[in-house]
Amino acid sequence: MSADAIPTPLDKRERRIRTAALLEIIGLVVEVLSLRWSHPTAFLLFVGAGGLLLAAGILLYLHTAIYVKAS
Repeated sequence: MSADAIPTPLDKRERRIRTAALLEIIGLVVEVLSLRWSHPTAFLLFVGAGGLLLAAGILLYLHTAIYVKAS
């Protein structure tokens, strides 16, 4: 087994960026599902849940990119 095959633990920046990406993916899935649903409540789901998840992912990514130092 070579040294390249050993997984290294993720640092703080990588974990936060992965979390931000996960929030973005979940937000997009929520928005796609709400677009396929034809009910007035779908708009609330689209804007409320999907929009908040997307905004949280973007803000977490920007905060990480600006303030969190790689270790």
